[in-house]
Amino acid sequence: MATENNVTEQAGIPQLEFSSFPNQILWLVVFLIAIFIVVRSVALPRISQIVSQREKRIQVDLEDARKLNEKIEGLENSITETLAEAKRYSEGKTSETRNEILEMQNRALEEAEVSVKAEVEVAEERIAAIKKEAITNIREIANEAAVEIVNQIVPKRGILDEISGVVDTKAQGRADE
Repeated sequence: MATENNVTEQAGIPQLEFSSFPNQILWLVVFLIAIFIVVRSVALPRISQIVSQREKRIQVDLEDARKLNEKIEGLENSITETLAEAKRYSEGKTSETRNEILEMQNRALEEAEVSVKAEVEVAEERIAAIKKEAITNIREIANEAAVEIVNQIVPKRGILDEISGVVDTKAQGRADE
């Protein structure tokens, strides 16, 4: 039974046996040093390289973004200037067109005024001619009527020239009014 007790006593977790602690600590230190050496010689340089590449890429991207921002600002300024120039141009064209329309309107009014004046002169000439013809016709009729009246009142005594002179004088006085 003594061997059975030894077997039962030895049947435990070997990591918790205090007699093997120094050996376990030695191997733990060896493995930690090995892992440290591997991490320091392989992993850290790669991580450093990746970080520096990312930093460089970030710097390049920031520089590109700054340049693009400057280009955008330049384009915005260019667009603003172009819009201002287009506005000035359109205002100038509007003013020119307005002036041209006013000139055309003034010319048309002048032409209409000249045309109306010419038509008025022609109408006045026609009226004067009609008036002159009417006066002549009235004189003739008045002369004939006067001669007839005088011949009716005093037979065969009417002097045509005297009667015509009196009628012409009276007709002239009426025409002047």
